[in-house]
Amino acid sequence: MTPLEEFKKLVPNAEELTEDQLTTLRELIDMQANTILDSYLASKDKL
Repeated sequence: MTPLEEFKKLVPNAEELTEDQLTTLRELIDMQANTILDSYLASKDKL
C-alpha cells in the first residue's frame, strides 16, 4: 500500500481532507485495485 505522505501527493485536494478521509480513500482505492487484479487473474486462468 502506498504510504500516506506519497498518496497525498496524488490527490488533487488532499489539503482539504482529514487524515482519516485520506486513509479511507487510499484503502478504498487499494481494495478496488485488488478486486480488478483478482478478476483479471481469474479470467486469465480460464483461458
